Amino acid sequence: MKYILIMSVLLFAACTPDNQLENLNPNKPTPEKDTYNPKESIPQKPLKNQNAFILQSGGLVVPNAEVYINNNLVGSTDLNGAIQINSQWPLPATISFKKTGYITTSFHQVSSQAQLFTIDPVEGSGRIEVRGETTGYGRLKKDDILDFSILVPTLTTNSLIHFDMSYFISSETDKIDLRFGKSMTVPSNVVFPDQTEKYLFFNIRINKPLYRMYFRKPGTYNLVALHGQARFSELVDKGTGTPIFDLLNSFHFKQAGIESFNLTGNTEKNISIQSMQFDRNVKVTAPGLISNHTLLAATLKPFEGQLIPTDIKRLYSNQSTLLNTSSLGDTYTLSVLKREPTTALDNTLTQLSLSLEKIKTYDHVPTLLPLVSAPQILDGVLLSKAPNFSDGIQEVGTWYVLSEVEQFYIENELIEKKTRLWSHWNQNGWVEQLRIPQLEWNKDPSKIYRWEVIYLGKHNGSELEVSHISKNATDF
Repeated sequence: MKYILIMSVLLFAACTPDNQLENLNPNKPTPEKDTYNPKESIPQKPLKNQNAFILQSGGLVVPNAEVYINNNLVGSTDLNGAIQINSQWPLPATISFKKTGYITTSFHQVSSQAQLFTIDPVEGSGRIEVRGETTGYGRLKKDDILDFSILVPTLTTNSLIHFDMSYFISSETDKIDLRFGKSMTVPSNVVFPDQTEKYLFFNIRINKPLYRMYFRKPGTYNLVALHGQARFSELVDKGTGTPIFDLLNSFHFKQAGIESFNLTGNTEKNISIQSMQFDRNVKVTAPGLISNHTLLAATLKPFEGQLIPTDIKRLYSNQSTLLNTSSLGDTYTLSVLKREPTTALDNTLTQLSLSLEKIKTYDHVPTLLPLVSAPQILDGVLLSKAPNFSDGIQEVGTWYVLSEVEQFYIENELIEKKTRLWSHWNQNGWVEQLRIPQLEWNKDPSKIYRWEVIYLGKHNGSELEVSHISKNATDF
C-alpha cells in the first residue's frame, strides 16, 4: 500500500554514530554554557619555549608513536607524547605519525619550530549496541499527526570536517508490522511511539518503541533524541515519487532529550524527549544555486562545547524556510550544498560544500564555497582543483584522506560506512596535488577504496577555526 512506502522516507534523518564523542554531563543547557567554543583544533600549532614535536589525540598525549620524516623512521614519541627536534633532520619536510589504534597521519612541510600535532583514533571495527525507549510523549490521539523521534549524536568540529551525507542515514533497519500482513522498513534509530492514525477507511497502528544504535568502539558518547511530528495524510498524499529531501520540509521538530553515557559493552538507555524545548524559529534563505543543486540547512545549538541539531530542511535556489530551535544562547546553521543525482546509480554523497555559521540576523543567507571536481590519479600523483575564491573566506588548509568504504542500499537510498586508513594535512592553504605514498593494508575486494580531498576555509570574522569546507573524492 502507498502509505508503507511513504513512511519509509523518515530514514533520511537517521544517523550513524561512528565518531567517538567527548565526555559530557547531560545537564540542561543554560545561557552561560551556550557559547560554542570547540575544544578540537586544526592539527598543528606553534609551541613556546619548547624544542619538541608533541603528539596528542582528544586532548591527551600519545606516547610510543613512530615518527617518520619523508617516510624514514627517526624515532618514537616519549611518555609525554614528545620527540625532541634534531638539528640534523632535513626540515622542512613531511612528518608522519604511526601507532596502532590511531589513523596514520602525515603533515606537509613541517618546519623545525616546536609544534603540537593532533591525530584521530581509528573508527574501530566493533559493533556495540545501545538500545532503549524514548519517553515523554504523553497520550497520543488519533489526530492525523504522526509522532516520532530520531536518535542522533552531537556534532564536533572534527565530525564536521569529515562530514558526509551518509551521516544522516543509518545502515541498520527494523520492520514494523502493519495491516493485512504488510510491514515497513525503518531505520533502527528511529522511534515511533504507539499510536493509531486513520487514512481513508483504515485505522493504521504504528508502534516501534525501541531504538537501536551501534558504535564501533567503547567510549563516552552523547545522544540526542529529536522529537518530531508530521501530518500523516500529507505524507501519503505527496505520493511515492516525491524526493526524500522534499519530504523533510513536512517534518516539525518540537523538542529534544540529551543523554551522556560511558559505553563499555551492550547497553540499555532510555531517553526523555523533554530536556530542551524548541520555542523559537529562524528564517534561512538559500543563496542563488545553479540548476540541479539543492541546499540542506540545519539549525544547531551549542551544548558543552559541542552542537545539538534541532531542525533540518531542504531548500532550492533563493527559497526561504523557518527552522525551529531553542531560545537559549546562540544558534548556528549547518548548510550543505549538494548536486542532485541524475540516475539511481549516480553517487552524489562525495561532492559537498558545507558552512557552519552563527546566525546574527533573523533572515540568514548562508555563504558557501563552490563545489570542487573529483580528484584524479595520474602517475602516482593525486591531482585536485581548489575552489574558486569566495568573498571573505580565507584558506586554512587541505586534507587528503584514504578511506575504506562499505556501501548499502536501503529503500533505494545509498548509504555508506567509511573507515579512514591514512590522512595527510597541508597547512599551506589550498593545494592541488599530492604524491601518493607507499601504503600497505589488507584490501577487501568486497569494499571500495577512496581518495578524498577536503578544502578548509574560514570566513572573516568567524570565531571558528574552520567555518567552510568543500570536498570531493574518487574511488578505486
